[in-house]
Amino acid sequence: MSINFSQKSNGAAEAAVIGTPLPGGDRRLTTREAAEILGVKPHALDVWRCTDRYPLPYYRIGRRIYYKLSDVMDFMENCRQRG
Repeated sequence: MSINFSQKSNGAAEAAVIGTPLPGGDRRLTTREAAEILGVKPHALDVWRCTDRYPLPYYRIGRRIYYKLSDVMDFMENCRQRG
């Protein structure tokens, strides 16, 4: 499960869980939520999908696009560079 931290006016960090719960404990993310985790703009994910630039799995349900949190986290781990 991923946690997104935001600052309160008094300086304390407030945790907010992102995504919609899925059976099995995973979470479903919108393009905007997945982009926020990856640190890119949502349009970048649109381009990646259309060009197959990066192997980030996604799900199309009707006209909507979703990502699984576990897929996004696996993608980030696979992009990790050792220095």
